[in-house]
Parts: sequence; structure tokens; C-alpha cells
Amino acid sequence: MPPRGQEWLSAVVDYHCTGGYGMAQGLSGFDGYIAALQERQSRELDMLGKLPVRHIVVEPGKTGWESAYSSIDEFLGGKLSMSINIQMLSADNFGLDSLDGFVRHQRVEKVWKHTESGLQLESQPFTEDWDQQKCREIAARMLSGLRRGYYGVGAFDCVPAAEFFAEAAADEPFDIQLEYILR
Repeated sequence: MPPRGQEWLSAVVDYHCTGGYGMAQGLSGFDGYIAALQERQSRELDMLGKLPVRHIVVEPGKTGWESAYSSIDEFLGGKLSMSINIQMLSADNFGLDSLDGFVRHQRVEKVWKHTESGLQLESQPFTEDWDQQKCREIAARMLSGLRRGYYGVGAFDCVPAAEFFAEAAADEPFDIQLEYILR
């Protein structure tokens, strides 16, 4: 995988495994992830303030979620257990039913739009809500992409909110339907 692809894939893995609070802004891809970083940190810290933990220290090099996980685990006396198994996707570990039960409900307020002066964040609210048919359509597209040589990554065996599947192809946006990056 080229370095830019590795960088992007690493960002996607981190983005989804650590809560993905930037998703509510409708941001997509590596550049969107970077732009969402400050917004996400603010949202994480706001959410963390509502948890039943006396104090949470956001450690350098860790996201708010990683710090919260450590604090909650300490609060519960070390009873949390979280393992995340990251694997490259293939037809052997991803099928048409892999997204069954996947809950995709998000209210998007802003999207990135290509303008003459570059990408600009604009207000364009919509709600995205996938039913099983939509999940199967997405899974079919992802499986087709994997068979055509796209990169795919999945997080398995972790808390349900952190499980995800993602695919990427060089020089193509993350969202294959261009729902978030409007041209």
C-alpha cells in the first residue's frame, strides 16, 4: 500500500475505533478526518464529562476515548475487557450478510463541498438511516470492491459501537456514493 494510503487507512482505523464523533459532522476521508480532529476532541471531552468517573486525564498521544476507557476501567476495578482484532478484509471474512445488524443512524449537519476556492464546510442537514436492505447493498458494493483490488479493513471482536468495516481504493473517496463530498 502506498504511504498516503497507509496514512489514510491508519486514520480511518483510529477514527472508527475511538468513537468517530466527527462522523456527526459528515466528514469523510483522511482530509476530512484531520479537519474533524479538533471538533471530535471537543465532543469527546463533553461526552466524557457526563460519565460516572471522577476525573479523566487525556494523556498525550491518546484520544479522549482511550483516556476514558482507562479511567472507566480503573473506576470499575479493572473489570473492562476490550480487544480489537484488526484484519484486512477479503471474501473469506466479509460477505453479503456481514453488515446485518449494523446500526447506521446519524444526523449530518455539515458536508464538505468542492468550490472554486477548495473544500468548504457547508450546512446541508440530512439524516442517514440504513435498514437491512441498505446494509446488504453496501456490503455487496464493498465485496465487489474487494474483489477488484480495493483495500479493506475490519475491526472484529470489540465492543459493538466500535465494530466497523471500511474499504478504500487509491484516488477514490471513502464514501463510494459521494454522499459526503459533493462536487
